[in-house]
Amino acid sequence: MAIGIDITKTKRLEKYIDDYKLYNRIFTNKEIELINSKNGKRKLEIIAGRFSAKEAISKALGTGIGEVAFKDIEVLNNKDGKPEVFLYRKAKEKWKILYSNNPDISISHDGEYTLAVVNEKNHNLFFDIDEDISKLLKKRRSDSHKGDYGKVAFVGGSRGMCGSIYLASLAALRTGAGLVYTVVPEEIETIMQIKSLENIVWPINYNNLENYKDKFNKIDAFGIGPGMGDGYSFEVIKFYLENYNKNFVIDADGLNMLSKNLGKIPRNKNIIFTPHEMEMSRMTDMDINHIHANREEISIEFAKKYGIILILKGKNTIVTDGNIIYINKTGNPGMATAGSGDVLTGIITALIAQDYELIEAAKLAVYVHGLSGDIACSIKGEDGIIARDIIENIPSAMKLMKEN
Repeated sequence: MAIGIDITKTKRLEKYIDDYKLYNRIFTNKEIELINSKNGKRKLEIIAGRFSAKEAISKALGTGIGEVAFKDIEVLNNKDGKPEVFLYRKAKEKWKILYSNNPDISISHDGEYTLAVVNEKNHNLFFDIDEDISKLLKKRRSDSHKGDYGKVAFVGGSRGMCGSIYLASLAALRTGAGLVYTVVPEEIETIMQIKSLENIVWPINYNNLENYKDKFNKIDAFGIGPGMGDGYSFEVIKFYLENYNKNFVIDADGLNMLSKNLGKIPRNKNIIFTPHEMEMSRMTDMDINHIHANREEISIEFAKKYGIILILKGKNTIVTDGNIIYINKTGNPGMATAGSGDVLTGIITALIAQDYELIEAAKLAVYVHGLSGDIACSIKGEDGIIARDIIENIPSAMKLMKEN
């Protein structure tokens, strides 16, 4: 986190009140306009405050004034009168290397001294956090190790679709999973090994699935579907569901494969489906407009009929087990981007691997996913959010919820 502090004796700047040579050396044209709009004591405070602020920012950059010029740092006032920082040239380049968020400045005067403090803007301050959902988050024990936080396996990936399963794996790690295994066909093992650092790549030959039965016994939760494409068959999903009494999250192409085999889903399994409305249409043979107009009713009936937990994605994502229903309020239109659903799959699977009850994991996951997207939106705006932005803000979302 950035922090820079400067204290200036206000009186020493009195001699510069009408020194336009100094103004042109230290202040930008807009800053000079601001200074000249004030008179008397207020004018002196503006000069001292801007001077001290520039020094504080240069200290946060670790350079001091010299490598970074005074005019590379501009301190104006926003519409509410609060000082606002703009960085240019060397100062901007240096700040972007060191910090993730823009600088935030506070300037105070006590008559004799001017104090300026700079740190990174906290984009998390403006979110209204749901306390009931936040209470679901567990605290990590101080004497714990990675084995205490679940072993997750994501099954999927195909040529041209490596990104989906990678995003799910990375999201699970950011959500606190202890170990994440990325299970992919042998033909894409090399590219996954290149991309992967913290997740472990397991290559599979799907013509000999029986050889892998023992390998998956240690897994706590499976996420099935990201990036499968059309090169898989229902037999792959059937293999996992029949051989392991574990927790399952089924998404994307996994749902498409199940759409004609819903009657074959075991009733005694812990399964979460995560369809968007088009996938829901395929599974139910209902018109997508009808689903959109009757989201709650259809979700409850489907979850009850098949004995699963359903997460129907979209604005105000629905979570239901056929009895309990939760409607999520976090998220924004910027999250309508490729890979966003894979990120949600990663979050859910990580939570159920950490011994959250399935319905609680589902509610918590959609809330964290949406809040992470809201934080990303506050930094980048709606138009440019990508799935990795959501992943990068999962820890911030969870931290904010715990602090709340």
